[in-house]
Amino acid sequence: MSLAKKFLLAGAVTFGIYFIYTIVDRSLFVYVEEASPSRFAQTYNPDRVVNRYKSDPRGPIGGAGSELEAGRHFVTENKLWRRHFFIHPGDQSRLMDAVREDLLASLTNSGAHIIHEPGAPILSPASAGFEVRYYTQHINGIVVVQPPSPWDARTEGLHSTPVGDNAVELKVQINERWFRSERQAQAGGWPDARQVSSL
Repeated sequence: MSLAKKFLLAGAVTFGIYFIYTIVDRSLFVYVEEASPSRFAQTYNPDRVVNRYKSDPRGPIGGAGSELEAGRHFVTENKLWRRHFFIHPGDQSRLMDAVREDLLASLTNSGAHIIHEPGAPILSPASAGFEVRYYTQHINGIVVVQPPSPWDARTEGLHSTPVGDNAVELKVQINERWFRSERQAQAGGWPDARQVSSL
């Protein structure tokens, strides 16, 4: 075989391998249009709990943001609530207990299966918060709740804090992964609880 033919053959083999690799790689890629959030992620809102514990009618202030990202094997949805409000210091641990109970009830009522609930609800603002892991149909997810942290009410144009109360920010984050099959969702690994959202 001449040298030219060898080069042509090597080129054809290389192109064939690259073509097959491209097809396989594209088949593993999951696009945003294919995915849909869980019923839990669509309906959950922490305001129903916050409203019971806020000490001042001004609030909760803040909003929610979400982002979708396509990727290999799954689509990721990240959703974050930031709530700013005033609360009696003695109610902060009760607030976290209530948030946890409401989360577990919301997950159960939406048909999700809770598979990992490490630790206990936090008992003081200095604690690390808690997380709950779950799966439902094509989705696995994790909810991360951070403890109330100090909030400067002046950033929202509020120049007075009720006497004896704390101005706090509560963060609740949902991170879900949507897979093409339920088997993949149960075996595909979990979102990183340490991820800090940029929302």
